[in-house]
Amino acid sequence: MEDVVVVQRLVGAVAPVIRRRRALFYGLRGAFYGSVLALLPLLARGILGPIAPLIAGALVGVGAAAGAAAGYLLRIPLSDAARLVDRAFCLRDRTATALEWGSRAERGPLVAALIEDATSRLQGLNPSGAVPRRWPLEGKLIPVPALLAMALLLAPPIPVPSGAFPARRSPSEEE
Repeated sequence: MEDVVVVQRLVGAVAPVIRRRRALFYGLRGAFYGSVLALLPLLARGILGPIAPLIAGALVGVGAAAGAAAGYLLRIPLSDAARLVDRAFCLRDRTATALEWGSRAERGPLVAALIEDATSRLQGLNPSGAVPRRWPLEGKLIPVPALLAMALLLAPPIPVPSGAFPARRSPSEEE
């Protein structure tokens, strides 16, 4: 049973790396959606005045922070981390199988050999190499709302209609 704890500890070392990569992934997503929402106060700059760019910047920051927090707080099951380690280091399901069979009460000599093999292969591996960096599609599209925001900042504010209807004159007043 002690060997399984070693495998769990080695696979558990991958969890912080997964959290950081997920935080980056979802942080970029949140920054994109925040920058799209930031276009609204820039469009309403005539109403909001000089505070509009501050609101827009806050929306981008809140979107990025919320996305990063959501990505960081996602649950990471140990079995998923084990499959990720297996896939990244071409271990052919040794780690996931060792965790699954090691948690059972009945263990034969084959299970002991499987756990020992997984432990020996995992000990020399770098956990940060197990998780590839992925960039969301939204991360690649961030320049689009950023360019639109720059154009809205450089353009004059959109005039706001007064909201009152023009005064109607009767035909006798016009004469």
